[in-house]
Amino acid sequence: MQEIIIPDDGLIYKTSDGKPVLQISFVNEAALFALFSKNENSKILLLCHDSESGIFIGNGQKSIGVTVI
Repeated sequence: MQEIIIPDDGLIYKTSDGKPVLQISFVNEAALFALFSKNENSKILLLCHDSESGIFIGNGQKSIGVTVI
């Protein structure tokens, strides 16, 4: 298995024109994984922490989120 060490400030993959597409980071002791559409209008966010976990799916003004505490 290949290991990738995430820097303290996270890892962001961008398109050739600089738009974020994928983010992996560790913020406030929580692991964060986010996918963005090219225009950043749609996104999927997964959050994992010792005390809670969450899923957020958004597209413009429409969104759904679930948090388990």
